[in-house]
Amino acid sequence: MSSARDRILDAYERQILAGGERGTTLDAVAADAGVSKGGLLYHFSSKDSLRSSLLERLVERSQIDAAEMPQLPEDAVRLFVESSADTADQLHSTFLASQTLARNGHADAAEAIRTVEQGWYDRLAEATGDPLVARMAQLIGDGIYDNAAIDPGGDGFTLTPSAEEREAITEALISLLDR
Repeated sequence: MSSARDRILDAYERQILAGGERGTTLDAVAADAGVSKGGLLYHFSSKDSLRSSLLERLVERSQIDAAEMPQLPEDAVRLFVESSADTADQLHSTFLASQTLARNGHADAAEAIRTVEQGWYDRLAEATGDPLVARMAQLIGDGIYDNAAIDPGGDGFTLTPSAEEREAITEALISLLDR
């Protein structure tokens, strides 16, 4: 069972994703989390405190994600490209909520996203030994992620590359390591 603090942060993410930042109130977050407003305020004294904690959560989750990246260059690139199409994990909702905050002018959210992106780039560069391939993998992964986040797929054309297309993209990137 998750702690009240985690439930509140989960609810804050859901509220931001459902109604944007302006539509997210402390009352709505408390109700969504199943706690009283006083219970919410015990853990988070304000919306600013909620935002700061959400951004800390983003950085922590991304650091865990980057640390799990394999050491072998091919495996690191393959995992990064493939996992970019996965929008069903906890990191995804935290990242999207943080993007919403950054788009609403919160410099701390933009800085947290830069920290996350830098961490993934650093890990890819370390694994591949090639800064250009690392940057290309990151940009391709970001594009796949952005498309997967808005495209549920289905019949016909889909914005998200298929598993076969992602594998071909990965192989093309890996081939650049041999140059």
